[in-house]
Amino acid sequence: MKKKLLFVYPELMLGGSTTSLISLLKSINYDKYEVDLILYKNRGEYFNDLPEQVNILHEASIFIDSISSKLKKISKFFFSGTFLKGFYFELVYKKEIGINSQIMSLFHSNNSNKVEKNYDVAIGYLELWADYYVLQKVNAQKKIIWIHIDYLNTRFIPLIDYKRFKNADIIVCVSESCLLNFNKVFPQLSDKSIVLENLLLPQYVENMAEKREDIDVNLMKYDGLKLITVCRLSIHTKGLDRSIIAAKKLKVEGYNFRWFIIGDGEDFELMRDMIRKSNLINEIILMGEIKNPYPYIKQCDVYVMASRREGKPMAVTEAQILGLPIIVTNYSSAKEQVINGKDGIIVDNVDDAIYSGIKEILDNPILIKKFKENLLKRELKNEELIEKFNSILE
Repeated sequence: MKKKLLFVYPELMLGGSTTSLISLLKSINYDKYEVDLILYKNRGEYFNDLPEQVNILHEASIFIDSISSKLKKISKFFFSGTFLKGFYFELVYKKEIGINSQIMSLFHSNNSNKVEKNYDVAIGYLELWADYYVLQKVNAQKKIIWIHIDYLNTRFIPLIDYKRFKNADIIVCVSESCLLNFNKVFPQLSDKSIVLENLLLPQYVENMAEKREDIDVNLMKYDGLKLITVCRLSIHTKGLDRSIIAAKKLKVEGYNFRWFIIGDGEDFELMRDMIRKSNLINEIILMGEIKNPYPYIKQCDVYVMASRREGKPMAVTEAQILGLPIIVTNYSSAKEQVINGKDGIIVDNVDDAIYSGIKEILDNPILIKKFKENLLKRELKNEELIEKFNSILE
């Protein structure tokens, strides 16, 4: 008899964790496992990329896109005490005015449809709602949750999560550094926390990169250095203000480059305004959200990530698969992804360091060729990752 697996995920939005989830689902032995997937909302740019063997359940959200449903949600939000609780945690623990994101995720988990089916293994594949849902709403013999972030360097409140995490059977961190920092925060959970790196299928990335109809060829016609970043447009977390600082200094010094930034987010308009005020509209191209960014990545020379904190970003690995040298800040797992001076450059995690990394490439363009040659020698050990994933299902 096949083992019954349930995967839980918010929605199939653009992002590295989604790419990893799809790669994992494509690697499962469906002769051995029966797989269900429940999403908070049945939507997202990658919805149609799921393997046909995956059974997609009715979405978990009880709130539909209507005025009456939104009013119901607002009413529940206030009268359940969520507003006061969320405000309290944000003010007391972070000294900020707002509603705590963990409390909001718990609210959405509490107000989600429960899955009545019993499973052998249930997997929450992303922190916050997906993990909470597995731990609160699913009947399963084994519960596994994924932590894609560097928990120590986020602003999550451990007290909120410990009450839930202690009910998990296995807690997966995506890198050695993320595991180390997770165990610093939750030493009492170290006996159930493990490392399992994000799975990524090179063939999937390479095939997507060959879809020429997905690219604006005219936009990519440029003879200078082409930089690219793919991320959520969150200025503080992703260090996009650092990108503007670097670009401004490089332009003043007379360097020729164009920097393509793919993604959307809460700071899109703010970024556009910052670019305009810095007189960088010809140097930094905000491209918005693109379902298939891979053809654009392949057309560029160097991938840049200026983040202040990261878990183990899939975008870096995707760019490496497509042969791009990497310039990154020294976030917790940077040295697990990039070999400094061999296939990319790791700079200090400070505001002006990205400028130095790009300047080094501009001054020594032969480095790009050297880094690319070394990238060709690297291999992703997917077989080991798949074997380890199968082992935690038993």
